[in-house]
Order: sequence, then structure tokens, then C-alpha cells
Amino acid sequence: MRLATRILFGYWYLVILVIIIAAGAALGVHGLGNNIGRVLAENVESVRASTEMVESLERQDSSVLAAMLGKAGAREALETSELAFRRALQRARANITIPKETSVIEEIDQSFAAFTLARDELLGTSPSEPLRAYDNVIFPKFETVKNGVLNLLEINHSAMVDADRQAQASASRQASTLALVVLIALSSLAFLSRALNRTILERLDELARVAEAVGGGSLDRRAADHHLDELGAVARQLNAALDRQQETRMEIESRVALYRNLVIGLLRSVPGPVALLGLDGRVLASTFEEAADSRLAAISKEIPGPESPLDSAVREVEFENEVVNLTLLRGPAERPLAWLAKAKPSAGFDQ
Repeated sequence: MRLATRILFGYWYLVILVIIIAAGAALGVHGLGNNIGRVLAENVESVRASTEMVESLERQDSSVLAAMLGKAGAREALETSELAFRRALQRARANITIPKETSVIEEIDQSFAAFTLARDELLGTSPSEPLRAYDNVIFPKFETVKNGVLNLLEINHSAMVDADRQAQASASRQASTLALVVLIALSSLAFLSRALNRTILERLDELARVAEAVGGGSLDRRAADHHLDELGAVARQLNAALDRQQETRMEIESRVALYRNLVIGLLRSVPGPVALLGLDGRVLASTFEEAADSRLAAISKEIPGPESPLDSAVREVEFENEVVNLTLLRGPAERPLAWLAKAKPSAGFDQ
């Protein structure tokens, strides 16, 4: 797989994980908010209807006592509060969200019908003891209706508590899921970082070390070239270039050795010991005896340097009472090439 493909794969993998995390968090929060809002809206409406039923029922109870005691306007207040109770009961019936609410509302409706029937019958008579008649006839039925409404209120309150508990559990599950995805993303990031360091950075560092070694004159270092990607291709090209350069240097060294042997062969054709010195005084080839090499090297230091004017093609250099004839060799266009050193017959170089 190409290096660029692997880098893009890792990049898009992380991007997809980030998108999943963001989308999951957004959807989770949105869904949680919608569920909480729906449950609260439904149950708050039922709680409000139950509260209104309790309040209107309390007003009816007060109005019944007032009517039995002969207070003015009590029957009008009774009708108003009864109408408010029936409206609230109708709202509660239209907003049933919990299965148990149906039976509770039916019980409230039946007990309220019994309450209104007993109330109307009692108000149609004139009991001698209205408070005793109220306690014996009206109050038990009033308590039954009120308990039913309070039961409905408790059911909706419990539903709200359960909804809150479920919301917390859902939020915990979503948080755990997101934490797991984040952990996977972080683990993937660590893995990709390690892979990037291993497959790119370490190999780039190896190529840099090889280039530094080549810059220092070493041609023996090679880079790992078994990877089938761009860096592997660079390593193979670099190794091939170093191989060619090493082969070229070996070929040049072999040719230099060959040319030196040829020069020595030519020098041997000249009578007497001779040596070929560079313009810088370095001994290039020599047929002198080994015992005379050190003295020849000392004499080579006396010849003009490469920057000195070459005003004479033939010179004599004396060193320790020994004389050496130096002849300047020239190439095409009279370009100086080297010095040919030949000891005079009286010198002791051939001893």
C-alpha cells in the first residue's frame, strides 16, 4: 500500500470517529431532551388537571355546606366549581399517557357521580341537623372522590420520577457509549501515531543518517529498501546510486592503479633511477630504491609549488650534497603536468 494511501486512511479513520462521537453526542442529547420534554409535558398537564380537580372539589364541598346553611349565592358557586371539576376531568381523560390512569379516571367519574347525586338529594331536602347529615351522607363520598383525584396525582408524580430515573439511566448509557468511542478514538490515535513514527519518521531518520554518512565520505551505509511505498522507492534509488558510485570509485581506483603501473613501466625504460613528481611535490611514481624514498620525499619539498612561476623547464635541486635534475613535463598547449626527477650519476640515490 502506498504511503499516501495509508496516511489518508488513518486521517479519514480519525475523522469518521470524530464525526461518530459528535453525531452520537448530538443525537443522544437531542433524544434525551425530547423524551424528557414529552414526559414532562404529558404528566404536567395531568398534574395540573388533577390539581384543578382537587381545588374545584374543595370549593364544591364548601359550597354544599354554605347551601345547606342557607347562604346566598352558594348554589351558583356550586355550579361553577362543578363545571370546573368536569372540565378538569375531561382534560385528564384526554391526556391519558399511563395505562393505570384509565381505570383511576373511571373510578373518579363514578365516585363524582355518586357524590353529586347524594349532594343533590340532600340539598333537595331540609334536614333538621344539616351538619350531621353532611357528615353522614356527603363527606364520605367527597373523601372518595378526593382520594381518587389524589391517587391520579400520585400516579403522574410517580411517572415523572420514573421518567427522570430512566432519563438518568439513558444519559449514563450514552455517556458510557461515548466514553467507549472516545477511548477507541484515543487508542486509534496512539496506534496511528506509533505507526506513523515507525513507518515514516524512523525511516526518514534512517535516510538522513545514510545521507550524512555519504556526506562524510562513507559509501558503505545502506538504507532499508524492502518497503513497497514511496520511502522504500527513495531508499532503493539511494542504495542503487551508492552502489553505482562505489562501483565507479572501484573502477577509478583500478584504473589509477593500472595507469600508475603503466607509468612505472615507462619510467623503468628510462636509464637510471627516475621519479615522477606532481606539481605540488607529491611522489606519483618512482623507480628509486626504497632506501632512497625518504630522501626523495625531502627533495620533492624543494621544487616549486603549483602556484609558483615555472620559469624554467629544467632545474637542479641539491640536498645533502646530492643533485637531482628536475624536468618539467608539459601537456597540450604547454600546460605543466608534472616533474621528472632524475638523479645525477654521482648522487647516491641508487646506492
